[in-house]
Amino acid sequence: MKARSRAQFGLLTGMLLLSLSLASCGSSAPTSPTNSMTLKVAQVADILPGFPFYVARKQHFFEKQGLTLDPSPPPSMGGGSKLAAAVEANAVEVGVGGVTDVFTISHVDVYLRIIGAISTDMLMDIVVSKKFEQESHLSVSSSLEQKIHGLIGKKVGISAPGSATDAMVTYLFRSQHLDSQRDVVKVNVGADSSAMLAALQSGRVDAIAVAPPAGEQAELRGIGDTFISPARGDIPDLSGQSLLWPISNKR
Repeated sequence: MKARSRAQFGLLTGMLLLSLSLASCGSSAPTSPTNSMTLKVAQVADILPGFPFYVARKQHFFEKQGLTLDPSPPPSMGGGSKLAAAVEANAVEVGVGGVTDVFTISHVDVYLRIIGAISTDMLMDIVVSKKFEQESHLSVSSSLEQKIHGLIGKKVGISAPGSATDAMVTYLFRSQHLDSQRDVVKVNVGADSSAMLAALQSGRVDAIAVAPPAGEQAELRGIGDTFISPARGDIPDLSGQSLLWPISNKR
């Protein structure tokens, strides 16, 4: 019975990945599903890096593969740690979340696995306020080293501890041999980009780690600028690295 369940789950996840692949390349899905199954899916948030997942749902690629998402549309958990916990507890069979969530919870549950990739780049930016730029005398054209050192002692908004946004800040500081727990103040502002932009505009934080298009929105509204962007090529070591991955519990 357990072997049969695993086989069915493997088929489900395969169908999910096929639909996402079709969404990424713009192809049409086959119209003759061999099986009709239901899969419990959730996502960390409804953000730009998950756009292929959105396209696959809107184009009914899952249905064409005989796969029903439960519920539909999949709920946004509001944080990677919450999503990973739901997958670990089997409340969700597949979660579309950050790779850092898998690494964090895999120390507790070795059955948690990455089963694919949603995006083809690290779509996570550091957006700073205009006030920060004026006071630090730094700009988008400054070197990466100057930018990171300019954030020392500043307040940086993240979605939650242990999230992909938290990991981004930690990575940047460690790349300069700095301590992300001591040399910067991380402020939990939630995963909603509008709340992050509000915190930046009010001066509650000097910078935010956030997915696009929040940086573009900040620039259009005169709130701030996209200070560090892996997708722009600011961090060569992160070039081509994906932010969102489907994760599942193999048990």
